[in-house]
Amino acid sequence: MTVIFESGLNQPPADWVELTEADVVFPNGVTFQNTGTAPFYLKATTGPKPTSVAGSIEYPGAAKETNALISDLFPGVSGGDRLWAYADNQTTVMVSHLPSTNRTVTLSPSQDFTRARIAHYNNWLNGGTVTASSTAASFFATAPTNGLTYEKWKPSSLPATWEYDHGSAANCDYCVIGAHTLGTNGNTLQVQYYDGATWVDLVPSSAITSDEPIMVLFTEQTRQRWRISISNGTAPTIGVIKFGKALQMQRPLYGGHTPVPFARQTILRSTKSETGEFLGRSKQRTYLNTSYEWQHLTSDWVRANWPSFQRAIEESPFFIAWRPATFGDVALAQTEEIPIPTNMGIRDLMSVGLSIRARGYE
Repeated sequence: MTVIFESGLNQPPADWVELTEADVVFPNGVTFQNTGTAPFYLKATTGPKPTSVAGSIEYPGAAKETNALISDLFPGVSGGDRLWAYADNQTTVMVSHLPSTNRTVTLSPSQDFTRARIAHYNNWLNGGTVTASSTAASFFATAPTNGLTYEKWKPSSLPATWEYDHGSAANCDYCVIGAHTLGTNGNTLQVQYYDGATWVDLVPSSAITSDEPIMVLFTEQTRQRWRISISNGTAPTIGVIKFGKALQMQRPLYGGHTPVPFARQTILRSTKSETGEFLGRSKQRTYLNTSYEWQHLTSDWVRANWPSFQRAIEESPFFIAWRPATFGDVALAQTEEIPIPTNMGIRDLMSVGLSIRARGYE
């Protein structure tokens, strides 16, 4: 498990919020409007609170006013109807379904960590300066900033810190670390930001037990200086360290995906004698190879988020945690083919597939 969460951050997301104050009884209609800037999901039930976004309608930010019967919006829902809303980011909804009564309901942001998080070249911080507490000979303090893995930073002693100063305040909700030996070297990791007076811990100090890529997730902060702190064990090597604001996929995935720890691909060369005796075997290369398929993405979401990712993976490897709340598998990967979304032919929904070759870590 190499996804590390801020304490409490990976708890279940905020519940659906009821927009109605009483049953909307036929033939009465309902009027509502998204008066905020973030999209929200709308769903009707005959009383119970919804438990998923399946069957909901997504309304974009600043959408025009809607006046309709619930039975028209949600065929099959009848009787005493209640209207509910759910949002990934804060927005406000105006609703009216009783005579002379208008309500404004604030929907609080909700993080859903069943959805993949992706850290890539266009959402991590670039262009700042690096300061390391120490650097061993033949290693480079700036090596973790280029996104590649053949050059590395290694402190000459522990405890050690590696700091990134962006030069101005920037929004971040993740730190990713790849091509490292923190697990092999028995290290403890802490991620921090500078508040102008002192360094503040973002997550609990974590003993690292694997050399798998690490994704640290925390509540979004706007800061200029960020760092990692390493203690215990012996001095590790680290190839990539990045801070930024992650791409959160619009939908989760589960079925049909091979988790990256099981996607091991090893190229072997075996030597045998003339009579078939096994004389030895050499391992030429080990990597991880898997794919991801997302369905029912709205075209608005794809157009707003996917082109930036497409361009980023032309420049640099990226990190992906496919279901961080449940499994915590993280890959540092490249793709040989640019993932191209296609229309599903269902309303304005799209699908996209992503095939990756990830760096081995064992």
